Amino acid sequence: MRVFKTLITLFCGLLLLAGASFIALQTEVMQKKIKNLACDYAKENGIELSIEAISGSFPFRFTLEQVAVQRDNGETIYLNGVNVRLNGFALLRGEIKGRFKSTVSVPLAQNLQGSLRGKVCLSAKNFDAKIESRDLHLEKEQLPPLSAKIHAIKEDEAWKGKIQFIPPT
Repeated sequence: MRVFKTLITLFCGLLLLAGASFIALQTEVMQKKIKNLACDYAKENGIELSIEAISGSFPFRFTLEQVAVQRDNGETIYLNGVNVRLNGFALLRGEIKGRFKSTVSVPLAQNLQGSLRGKVCLSAKNFDAKIESRDLHLEKEQLPPLSAKIHAIKEDEAWKGKIQFIPPT
């Protein structure tokens, strides 16, 4: 009987700790820390990233507001309202796996605008993504739908990979 009470107490304690952690992740202070960690990680990997704010139920379903990604050539890609849904079991395995949806704007690329959606998987060694566009516009000209697969591997602290464009079906 005593073992049973100990197990119940341990289970309740773990449940309480998990609930408190989830609640703590919803605070503005923790979301700012997470935003700063993401920007610092990107900078360490040679990407200039800025995120205005994080909202939603982090870590499972959240929105990144006013994201700017600066590429090597100086061009900046603006993403607004990046809706992200992550897979909780993948997080337990140390992977970031989920779906995203956003609007995109690239001012220097002749005003490219539109919406993107797709799937992404990031682990310590691999990055895989499938990106689809539905309504890309280039200076008021409608572009055909676009699909691409991105695969990269981290070798010697640098990411090497390829982008494969998939013809629309």
